[in-house]
Amino acid sequence: MKKPPRPRTTILRHRLAIAAVCGSLPLATAADLGTDPHPPSPETEYRQVIEADWLQQLARACTNNDGSRITPEMDAAGACDGVKDEETGFHTDRQENPWWQVDLGKSAPLTRIVLHNARDCRERARNLRILVSEEGNTWQEVHRQDGRVFGGATDGNPLVVPLQDKAARFVRVTLPDTEYLHLNEVEVYAAGDPDRNLALGKRATQSSVSKWSTAPEDWQPGLRPEAVKVEATKALNRAEELRVDLSGTPGVPDLHAEAAALQALRAEVGGVDAADADAAQALYLRIRRVGRELALKNPLLISQPILFLMRPRYAGHGQMLYEYVGWFYRNGPPRSDAGVYVLEEPGRSMKTRTLVPNSALQGHFVTLSLSYDAQKVYFAFADPSGKPSYGPGFVPVPEEPGVKYGSFHLMEVNADGSQLRQLTDGPRDDFDPCPLPDGGIAFMSTRRGGKNRC
Repeated sequence: MKKPPRPRTTILRHRLAIAAVCGSLPLATAADLGTDPHPPSPETEYRQVIEADWLQQLARACTNNDGSRITPEMDAAGACDGVKDEETGFHTDRQENPWWQVDLGKSAPLTRIVLHNARDCRERARNLRILVSEEGNTWQEVHRQDGRVFGGATDGNPLVVPLQDKAARFVRVTLPDTEYLHLNEVEVYAAGDPDRNLALGKRATQSSVSKWSTAPEDWQPGLRPEAVKVEATKALNRAEELRVDLSGTPGVPDLHAEAAALQALRAEVGGVDAADADAAQALYLRIRRVGRELALKNPLLISQPILFLMRPRYAGHGQMLYEYVGWFYRNGPPRSDAGVYVLEEPGRSMKTRTLVPNSALQGHFVTLSLSYDAQKVYFAFADPSGKPSYGPGFVPVPEEPGVKYGSFHLMEVNADGSQLRQLTDGPRDDFDPCPLPDGGIAFMSTRRGGKNRC
């Protein structure tokens, strides 16, 4: 695992190469492909796993039939999916009078509406309005929030609006302001079955989408040829940029064959609209293969093992730095396969070696780095069984001697997996270790007492 001198390459090259080789499912296995009485060879299996990942990326990019990514209906569905965890169920863009609404399917005598706030920026909903309608055109206001900030399912303080058997089919939440509108979950109850949430799984929509909008995991995209053409063109452009960049790299073989292949593929992309979706998808895969072959010609990428982390990502849509505050990992158990791993033969197989398994450290891992001589591995680790380091209102708790906290601390281990040890402690979060040439370590920390930047 010798660490080479810092290469004189562009960030673009590394991003393109990593995306082309690894994709987003580096640990997928044959089990993901179903059972086969005649199992494929390791080489074929490896190719199938990679192409399955590419197709998953394509499906995410072509979420809607017209090639757009997220529609208001997709994002709005997150507020009536039954998941009450204080994450963002839906998130409009910042606009004048944003709104969200659900169609209950038929009119019912409503007895109460329950709104669960998201964890982040709760104060935005303090002046919301709730309206109802029987036909979806004429609306009647049934609640006007008085400026009080309400909570969600975790803290047991959602907004509960009682109604007196108000007949309605549609329920709308809106803000009389130029602002974002976002909530975790909306529940609607009616007479006759007071414990049945009528909004659960019903059709919903909203006034706009934002960069925080998402589609349900089980949403079935439609891959029309024109949508695939857009993604195929993007993949083709990335491959061409990578070819140009690699052309000046010492040790890279001649790339004239790849240049000719990309030129021929570009001509084919121009005729994609006349093809069917299957043909367009096959062309997309051919382009990705050429891009991957280019990436594997970079000697800096395939000449040595790759160190990586297995960890869950923070699922919220608020501040990105929340990923590095252990307090936000308090909900849910750690991944059973979390830890530090080594990809032993990048680009040739998915053979991995466990450096720090979850059996040695049971918790959450972030921010991996390697010493200058490649003999030491550094990362941040949080033990969820430790005492929370923040109290209500995100107020840091005072440090108590001898107490184990659930915050992130810096860890060190030898490159062969031996001599695992903890470098920092206390209730504050330490992360992003950066080894220095003199043997020291620079790192980020919340210990100075400030607030995280947005």
